[in-house]
Amino acid sequence: MITDDVREFARTILGSVWAIKLVMRFRETPEQAWSPQALTHDLRASATIVSQLLPRLQSLGLVIEAEPGLWKWSPVDPEVDKLAARLCDAFKTTPVAVISSIADGPSDNVQALADVFRLRKDRT
Repeated sequence: MITDDVREFARTILGSVWAIKLVMRFRETPEQAWSPQALTHDLRASATIVSQLLPRLQSLGLVIEAEPGLWKWSPVDPEVDKLAARLCDAFKTTPVAVISSIADGPSDNVQALADVFRLRKDRT
């Protein structure tokens, strides 16, 4: 079972399994600076996903661009690092629970789509 703070971190802050996998890779190699291409190859991810997630992780205070095109684990706060560590542990031991917590949470896109249909129904 995962704790509420880890569940919320996975669902609302990171929001995807790919983001979690990136966090895991960075945490496993905190001294290594990664290029997007190396991360794409290492995780067998798409270049688009990696290139979209790196700035997001940076804005969340989890990674920095150590040099142009090279990204490194650098949490802004020790508590964020601990939360990320607990999320990584939870994903290693109970991946289905973590994935379910992401899938169960409402996303803005889904809510926006639902609102569109509700608005259409209200007009008729």
